[in-house]
Amino acid sequence: MIFLTRGERTILLVLSLCAIVGIGLNAYRAAHDRVTVTVMRREEPTAWDAALEASRRVALNAATASELERLPGIGPTLAARIIAYRQTHGPFQSLDELHNVQGIGPVTLSRIRPYVEL
Repeated sequence: MIFLTRGERTILLVLSLCAIVGIGLNAYRAAHDRVTVTVMRREEPTAWDAALEASRRVALNAATASELERLPGIGPTLAARIIAYRQTHGPFQSLDELHNVQGIGPVTLSRIRPYVEL
């Protein structure tokens, strides 16, 4: 068995208490320093949203490739296909006619529908 002097036992006790307090403080900080993020969604569009959306609309029958590429999910390839379809078949009569363009399915059409006009 190891025998310690009274001073060594005191130092060992103080160091042990410091370690216990440090561990306790660290655990307290971990439990109470959490950041809470709340995501709020607006269900009803405001007049400002409608004006902003209208200003971003792309005229499907007159848009250039760079204008079409601003639409979500439309890159250079799809923009070129839309223009080629428009040149071959004439102006689009409805937005649903975009389904005839290769690479545009229901998901892509629903994504771009708010930003496109005839």
